[in-house]
Amino acid sequence: MVTDPENLEALSDRIRAAEKKPAATPATESGSGIGFEFGGAIAVCALIGAGLDHWLGTSPWCLIGGAGLGFVAGMVSVWKGLQGPKT
Repeated sequence: MVTDPENLEALSDRIRAAEKKPAATPATESGSGIGFEFGGAIAVCALIGAGLDHWLGTSPWCLIGGAGLGFVAGMVSVWKGLQGPKT
C-alpha cells in the first residue's frame, strides 16, 4: 500500500497523465484494419459465390459475381473508414 505523500503525488500525476491520453484508434481507422476489411469482404463474397457455383453447377459465374460484389462492398467499407467518425 502506498502511504508516502511523495509516492501518492507521483501516482496522482501518472493517473492525470493517463486520463489525458487519447484513446487507442480502432482498427478501422488504421491502414491495416481497412485493408483487412477490404480483403475480407472480397474473400467472403467470393467464397459464397464459389459455394453457389458448386451447388448450382454454374462455375465460374457466381464466383466472379461474388468477387465483384465483395469488391464493391470492400470499397464502401474503405470509403466509410476514411470518412472518419460521424459527429
